[in-house]
Amino acid sequence: MSSNSTNHMRLLSLTKQLTSYVNQGRHSDALSLFHTMQASPSLALDPFVFPLVLKSCAAIHRPRLGSSVHAHATKSALLSNQFVACALIDFYGKCFSVSLARKLFNEIPQRSAVSWSSMISLHTRSGHMEAALELFRSMDVEPTESTFNAIIAGLTEVEDGSFRAIGFYRRMQKMRLRPNLITLLALLPACVGVAALSLIKEIHGYAF
Repeated sequence: MSSNSTNHMRLLSLTKQLTSYVNQGRHSDALSLFHTMQASPSLALDPFVFPLVLKSCAAIHRPRLGSSVHAHATKSALLSNQFVACALIDFYGKCFSVSLARKLFNEIPQRSAVSWSSMISLHTRSGHMEAALELFRSMDVEPTESTFNAIIAGLTEVEDGSFRAIGFYRRMQKMRLRPNLITLLALLPACVGVAALSLIKEIHGYAF
């Protein structure tokens, strides 16, 4: 087996271990493993590694390390990778500010529906509903279920947002996007808030 094949297999094995640590919430172990991987000159880190590391940085608030990962990703021309871009948006929103996350979002060369949804979701979670709606209206790609879920969930948290949330749900249906469990759970408070019994029955039909 060639050295390149050996290094590739080692990278796959370490990435699998890294994924396990992150999924188990063992973020300190994940970052320790990342340092080991980064220190190995024979390992060329790929786009699968960076989102995992950024998730751990955000989870245990390691802004300096996350910023260095951002620099590494930029140097490696990985900002166009949708998963790296989304992880960076989430990291900056949690460890710095929504405004810095938005600045990064604006600098992403090719924004996918995933990165648009991430930024919209960050706005809604931070209570910036109007900014989220403005961003939704300016999308230059088709929104996905995740995009609508973020908007619907955000609208149910604001005063008089229930009717608007239901309106976005109907718009989602017109685009032939199928609601999932997250959609239904987000929509239910809006239905209760406006006593939309027929829609509650419709949701029940989807759920069961």
